[in-house]
Amino acid sequence: MEVGLSTLYLTVKSFKKAIKTLTTYADECKTWEIVDEFNLRLNKLKVKILNEIKESFSLKYTVHTPFYDLNIASLNPTIRKTTLKIIEKSMRFAWELEAKMYVLHPGFYDVFQPKKTEKFNFQSLNKLITYAKNLGIPVSVENLPAGFQTLTKVEDFEKLFNQLEFLDFSLALDVGHAYTVNQLELFLEKFQDKIGHVHLHNNDGKSDSHNSLDEGGIDWMNVVKTLKNNGFNGCLIVESTSKPLESYLKLKKIFG
Repeated sequence: MEVGLSTLYLTVKSFKKAIKTLTTYADECKTWEIVDEFNLRLNKLKVKILNEIKESFSLKYTVHTPFYDLNIASLNPTIRKTTLKIIEKSMRFAWELEAKMYVLHPGFYDVFQPKKTEKFNFQSLNKLITYAKNLGIPVSVENLPAGFQTLTKVEDFEKLFNQLEFLDFSLALDVGHAYTVNQLELFLEKFQDKIGHVHLHNNDGKSDSHNSLDEGGIDWMNVVKTLKNNGFNGCLIVESTSKPLESYLKLKKIFG
């Protein structure tokens, strides 16, 4: 199990600030999740710089898919196809960064045509997981929080794994998201052998606030112990936007 830190909290900062953060804390944190969004949206120059500091400081990367204004399950074929192209481009950059994992968001369902958009969602996930496999990148599909019409609950992922059982992919368990649908323990129980990646942050069980580890109702220490006992050997990424470095250092001190 590798402990790492997400750059989610840096996506609204400048890329220069993000690079300074990675290099400043390179001794403390060797695994970083690069969130391919907003000011950190990847391009050839950014990939070149990230690879240079990866080599200089012996870092490892995982990459989180772009997500803003994108929907792989859209009823609009132009939006759906454009979204797929953007994510495929992101995957190619992840391959150049030698990413240890690519975290993929599912699509969002239309309230009037949920079955049709669910079909598009599974078709798009099939295409993207296959695309990543051809690149040689492992993929993990993330559970989203309450309030979205998409893959949020255990039964949603049971259906996904059943529908796409012929594909090699895992669950990116977002602990905070699972807590908002009151199924955190159930996710840990049902998908012991399917969890390939983990996002760790805290909240009050109602809003997806990405708090620091100690700000909320999640017994995160017990969660990590459960993962460890279940044989989890992927990346455990702190995705807090409040006190992210403090949360990471606390987690690393105990479990790193």
